[in-house]
Amino acid sequence: MTYEKSVNFSGDSHRAMQVAIDFLMGNGFKITSKTDTTLSFTGPGMRRAKYDPWAGISEAQITVAANTISIRAEFGMFNLARVFLPVLAAILVGAEAAFFGFDSQKHGHNSMIPQLMMPQLLMVIVFVITMLIARMTQGRRTTRAIDTLLQNMATLAGSAAAS
Repeated sequence: MTYEKSVNFSGDSHRAMQVAIDFLMGNGFKITSKTDTTLSFTGPGMRRAKYDPWAGISEAQITVAANTISIRAEFGMFNLARVFLPVLAAILVGAEAAFFGFDSQKHGHNSMIPQLMMPQLLMVIVFVITMLIARMTQGRRTTRAIDTLLQNMATLAGSAAAS
């Protein structure tokens, strides 16, 4: 998932960049490159079960131009969850189906297969719902945190007007 946002500002672009650097380094981000107008960084990753909104960012780039501050952020953990959870569910369901299917056929209990698959179907549904809830809540919290950083950069570096 990619998120992009810009805010208009008039002020000291070096001061705006320093606000971002101070915040990012204080929150465990790694600065990967810096020029007078661009700052690239990677996220700290999700270190614990209850993480702050910034942990959803895998990598991002802030650009300070003449009158705008822009960010482009990749939410890598959401991409991983979107792929990992369905694949895990499919593997578990496939393994259970193969095991119980072969076992039931060997003993002549073909009618038991649908009953044996109900827990796996429920597990798939729970995985999908959990993934959707996590994406909606964490993605929203992360985008709000990014918006706040951009607004703070613009405010502390001069005057700001959201775009």
